[in-house]
Amino acid sequence: MHLSPSVVILGILVLARAAVAENPKSPYARKPNIGAEPTYRNTSEPCGGHYTEYELKDSGARKYAVAEVRQVTAADSFVSRTLRVIIGNGGSKTFGTITGQDGLTFGIKDFTSGGLLPLLKLIEQRHPSAVKEAFGPETQVLTSGWLPARTSALNDHGLLAIKEIRVGLDRVLSDSRYHNEQLDRFVKEAVEPSVDKFRERNYRREFTLAAMVGAANSGGPGGLERWLSQAEKNTGSKKEDTVFPEFMHIYTVRDVDAGAELKATHDLLGKVFQGKPGRLPKWDDLGHSGRRLRWLAEYFFWSSGADFKDLGAFGPHL
Repeated sequence: MHLSPSVVILGILVLARAAVAENPKSPYARKPNIGAEPTYRNTSEPCGGHYTEYELKDSGARKYAVAEVRQVTAADSFVSRTLRVIIGNGGSKTFGTITGQDGLTFGIKDFTSGGLLPLLKLIEQRHPSAVKEAFGPETQVLTSGWLPARTSALNDHGLLAIKEIRVGLDRVLSDSRYHNEQLDRFVKEAVEPSVDKFRERNYRREFTLAAMVGAANSGGPGGLERWLSQAEKNTGSKKEDTVFPEFMHIYTVRDVDAGAELKATHDLLGKVFQGKPGRLPKWDDLGHSGRRLRWLAEYFFWSSGADFKDLGAFGPHL
């Protein structure tokens, strides 16, 4: 039996407030130090799991970072619950996340290198001089072409390998004055393109749209369209109730190992879409995309058939 969404959300809000007494001084100390070169900077082709994560060093800062994202995603709105799924309720992403995956991933949605300039432009538009304060008075990060010319998709290469970028980004992400800009860019990059495709196909379920946002966050609008088109081809249908279970199958099995992870993913799909009895698979038994569906099943319910109504708003900041 599931608790009602409102009960779950109230519990999240209470826990978020209880988890933190005060905002630690920012920017926070990181491990490794934000000034240190990424581990695989000099490796010509780092493999998938080889990248540096500049984790928050102090437990107080880590708790506060989780409390921040739980606070803004504690509302009962569609957009708040959807972001809560993507961040794993604060377990996988926070406002301050910085890693070397794909050359640079950061922030509330794992923005990539291509998302840095739009975010900085928005911050500068709303907070004039903020970018120079963070990156230095001579910074060229807002200059057209400067960031793209230094971008790479290789782990620990590209923008993350530039100390000016790491230090300036750390200052920006650690400053709560700029967190609304991250939320707005999440909506612009992942939510709005998904809503457009949702309406083009005349879908109606909020579960469907939330899952589409998660897929767009993973693969961009292009990946979302590709997976949707493949599901339509596989099923020979355009109907939401037929296409979407297949869409989630395509999405969730794309990054699993062939053994136990695949079995657990199929088990999860059966429980979510076919109502098969029993407990949902354990988190550690699932791959990344399977865990995304597992979180989705915590806050959206396919079996309820609930219609999407509106995006709503995020919760207040701490």
